[in-house]
Amino acid sequence: MQVGHNFVPGRLVVSLFYDEPNKGYKIVGNTLELSLGTGLDRKRNTITINMPEAQALKNLHSSNCRIVKQANIFYAVFTVEREIISQQPIEKMIALDPNHKNLAYGVDTQGKAIEIDSPWWLKKYDKRLDELKSKRDRCQRKSQLISVKDENGNPTGKHYWKASKRYEKYDSTLQKGLAKRREQTKIFCYTVANPIIS
Repeated sequence: MQVGHNFVPGRLVVSLFYDEPNKGYKIVGNTLELSLGTGLDRKRNTITINMPEAQALKNLHSSNCRIVKQANIFYAVFTVEREIISQQPIEKMIALDPNHKNLAYGVDTQGKAIEIDSPWWLKKYDKRLDELKSKRDRCQRKSQLISVKDENGNPTGKHYWKASKRYEKYDSTLQKGLAKRREQTKIFCYTVANPIIS
């Protein structure tokens, strides 16, 4: 198990990575059991999480598991082994040339051309996200010094800064906006790619 810390201005993103098959994580029915290692009491700590989507992994062999946090939501990402489908013979190909006037311009082996317009709505998203980021950055990021305490309530001598409520509110809204922009971009790319490859 590896614990990774990605330092991003304004927040700390922690990811857990279980790099061996079925070691440190286990799917039981519709739940995911994660091992969190040994604590100060020298006992192994585990956590059980409800995962209704576990049926999608039935009869599949997972080689690793990663727990990531995006927009205050935790996700479990599994790498699964699947059989490679036999490829069909290639009858035609298309070359796509991305540029700044449109998303891409393509020409296939039969001389047919296609021009894909840029997603116009991305500019509105970016403008709104820039406004939120500007408002967030004007708020106080280091508002309150918090003392870390152990299980018995005794101070450990460690401290960390907590952002103001206004900062956290704008940051939460910004993260939701970024997540929505990513999803809309993926849906757009899938929608464009589907008729091209069919």
